[in-house]
Amino acid sequence: MKKWFKCGLSLDEREELKNEILQYLSNSPINTYGKKFPGVIVEGTGGAFKYRFTPKNYHKGKSGSFRTIYFIYNANKQNLFFLEIYPKNKKSTLSVKEKKSIKNFIKEFRYSKRKNDYDIDN
Repeated sequence: MKKWFKCGLSLDEREELKNEILQYLSNSPINTYGKKFPGVIVEGTGGAFKYRFTPKNYHKGKSGSFRTIYFIYNANKQNLFFLEIYPKNKKSTLSVKEKKSIKNFIKEFRYSKRKNDYDIDN
């Protein structure tokens, strides 16, 4: 959340972003050209997506928007995580170190979810 506030964004704008992503999942067309989630997959992260976000009350155009990195564990929308956010005009991509950190988080999260699912079933 620190990074979110550091970008000058509010909790309402965070909710707006969450709703944009969830709305895409709920209303995605039949042919999404293989895109299950909005944005593009970030190589080297183990499954995180990069998505350009411009809050509705922002009037700075595309260059004033933000890039957000998010991860969804399953398509039923129960586990949506915002992992990173930064102004598009300040940074173009994630560093190798940031990608590795995100990949480790996703790997650990998936492992713990599978372990919990297994423990519940047995």
